[in-house]
Amino acid sequence: MTSQQIRTLVGQNIGLKFLLPKAFQILTKNILIETQFYPGDLLQVVLSVNEWSDDRLKDSVKKLVAQRRRFIEKKNETNIHRQLLKEIDAFLAQ
Repeated sequence: MTSQQIRTLVGQNIGLKFLLPKAFQILTKNILIETQFYPGDLLQVVLSVNEWSDDRLKDSVKKLVAQRRRFIEKKNETNIHRQLLKEIDAFLAQ
Protein backbone atom coordinates (compact mmCIF):
# COMPACT_ATOMS: atom_id res chain seq x y z
CA MET A 1 0.00 0.00 0.00
CA THR A 2 1.38 3.41 -0.92
CA SER A 3 1.69 6.34 1.48
CA GLN A 4 -0.85 8.17 -0.70
CA GLN A 5 -3.37 5.36 -0.22
CA ILE A 6 -2.70 5.34 3.52
CA ARG A 7 -3.28 9.11 3.69
CA THR A 8 -6.53 8.79 1.76
CA LEU A 9 -7.91 5.97 3.91
CA VAL A 10 -6.85 7.53 7.22
CA GLY A 11 -8.48 10.76 6.07
CA GLN A 12 -11.70 8.79 5.59
CA ASN A 13 -11.29 7.05 8.99
CA ILE A 14 -11.04 3.66 7.29
CA GLY A 15 -8.93 0.92 8.87
CA LEU A 16 -7.35 3.20 11.45
CA LYS A 17 -6.35 0.31 13.71
CA PHE A 18 -4.17 -1.07 10.92
CA LEU A 19 -3.19 2.06 9.00
CA LEU A 20 -2.17 4.43 11.79
CA PRO A 21 0.83 2.26 12.75
CA LYS A 22 1.90 2.25 9.08
CA ALA A 23 1.46 6.02 8.88
CA PHE A 24 3.56 6.38 12.04
CA GLN A 25 6.36 4.32 10.49
CA ILE A 26 6.32 6.55 7.41
CA LEU A 27 6.33 9.72 9.50
CA THR A 28 9.30 8.55 11.57
CA LYS A 29 11.30 8.43 8.34
CA ASN A 30 9.98 11.70 6.88
CA ILE A 31 7.72 13.84 9.05
CA LEU A 32 6.93 16.16 6.13
CA ILE A 33 6.35 13.51 3.48
CA GLU A 34 4.29 14.75 0.55
CA THR A 35 1.98 11.91 -0.41
CA GLN A 36 -0.11 13.77 -2.96
CA PHE A 37 -0.92 17.41 -2.26
CA TYR A 38 1.76 19.21 -0.20
CA PRO A 39 4.61 18.52 2.21
CA GLY A 40 3.15 17.32 5.50
CA ASP A 41 -0.18 16.12 4.10
CA LEU A 42 0.11 12.69 5.75
CA LEU A 43 0.99 14.27 9.09
CA GLN A 44 -1.94 16.66 8.83
CA VAL A 45 -4.36 13.77 8.26
CA VAL A 46 -2.91 11.79 11.19
CA LEU A 47 -3.24 14.83 13.47
CA SER A 48 -6.91 15.13 12.53
CA VAL A 49 -7.82 11.60 13.70
CA ASN A 50 -10.38 11.79 16.52
CA GLU A 51 -10.70 8.15 17.51
CA TRP A 52 -7.45 6.47 18.54
CA SER A 53 -7.90 2.81 19.48
CA ASP A 54 -4.34 2.62 20.78
CA ASP A 55 -3.35 5.24 23.35
CA ARG A 56 0.28 4.09 23.22
CA LEU A 57 0.42 4.81 19.50
CA LYS A 58 -1.14 8.23 20.01
CA ASP A 59 1.47 8.95 22.69
CA SER A 60 4.21 7.82 20.29
CA VAL A 61 2.88 10.16 17.61
CA LYS A 62 2.80 12.99 20.16
CA LYS A 63 6.42 12.33 21.11
CA LEU A 64 7.50 12.22 17.48
CA VAL A 65 5.65 15.43 16.63
CA ALA A 66 7.00 17.21 19.71
CA GLN A 67 10.55 16.17 18.79
CA ARG A 68 10.21 17.23 15.16
CA ARG A 69 8.19 20.41 15.70
CA ARG A 70 11.33 22.56 15.75
CA PHE A 71 12.45 21.02 12.45
CA ILE A 72 9.07 21.82 10.88
CA GLU A 73 9.25 25.35 12.25
CA LYS A 74 12.65 25.85 10.61
CA LYS A 75 11.29 24.55 7.30
CA ASN A 76 8.51 27.15 7.56
CA GLU A 77 10.57 29.95 6.00
CA THR A 78 7.85 30.82 3.50
CA ASN A 79 5.05 30.27 6.02
CA ILE A 80 3.90 27.17 4.12
CA HIS A 81 3.48 25.13 7.32
CA ARG A 82 1.67 27.77 9.38
CA GLN A 83 -1.61 25.80 9.52
CA LEU A 84 0.22 22.55 10.14
CA LEU A 85 2.04 24.09 13.10
CA LYS A 86 -1.30 25.23 14.55
CA GLU A 87 -2.67 21.70 14.18
CA ILE A 88 0.47 20.28 15.82
CA ASP A 89 -0.01 22.59 18.80
CA ALA A 90 -3.68 21.59 19.11
CA PHE A 91 -2.78 17.88 18.90
CA LEU A 92 -0.08 18.20 21.55
CA ALA A 93 -2.50 20.03 23.85
CA GLN A 94 -4.95 17.10 23.86
